Parts: sequence; C-alpha cells; structure tokens
Amino acid sequence: MVDSAAQKLKGFGRRSLRICSDVTDRSSLERCLARAVAELGKVDILVNAAGRTKRTPVLDVPESEWNEIMETNLTGALRAGQVFGRHMVGAWLRANQSTSPLLRPFVGLHEVALMARANPGWLP
Repeated sequence: MVDSAAQKLKGFGRRSLRICSDVTDRSSLERCLARAVAELGKVDILVNAAGRTKRTPVLDVPESEWNEIMETNLTGALRAGQVFGRHMVGAWLRANQSTSPLLRPFVGLHEVALMARANPGWLP
C-alpha cells in the first residue's frame, strides 16, 4: 500500500520518502525527521497513521495492555506531532514571518484546513 501511494505521488511529479519509525521512541522519530530533511529539504505534511489494538473484551483488558495501546495511539501521535511540528512550524514561520494559528496549542485540523482554504498560499 505504501509503495502504491508513493508511485501515485511520483506520477503527479511529487517526491516521497518511505521511512520506518517507532512512535513510542522519540529518537526514532528524530532520526526519521533528520533523514527526511536531508533527502527532501523539509517536511510539509505529517500523517499520523500509527495505531494498534487488541480485540479483547473491555472488562478483560489488562491495564498494561491498555497502556501500550495508548502509548502508540495517543502519546505516539503527540510525540510525532511535537518532533515534526517544531520543524514544520519553524519552516513555515521562516518562510512567512507572520503570526499563525498553527502556534496555538492543540489547534484542530479543521481550523488549519479552513484557514488554508480561506487564504490561498497560506501554507507552503
């Protein structure tokens, strides 16, 4: 699936980079970001798609299993957002030198989409 998506992007004249990383390990994400920046110059989009689950009835889920799921699904998304977000917001600010809703903590994706739609050229 990843290779197929990368080929489609290439067909549109875009570059992509496929890198494995572990959202439970901040240094893994930092290495991923460093490689992406080294090969592509910057990161414009982060897709937080890591996730895990276990089909165990809720009354039988051990707390340790729950914590592992939350570490990947929630904390991992936060961790990736922090690592990549600092780079992405910093690059955006350097390019635009203006105040951005992206600087507000926990801004909703819908707010970013609405702002981008209302202000063509707002995002690089």
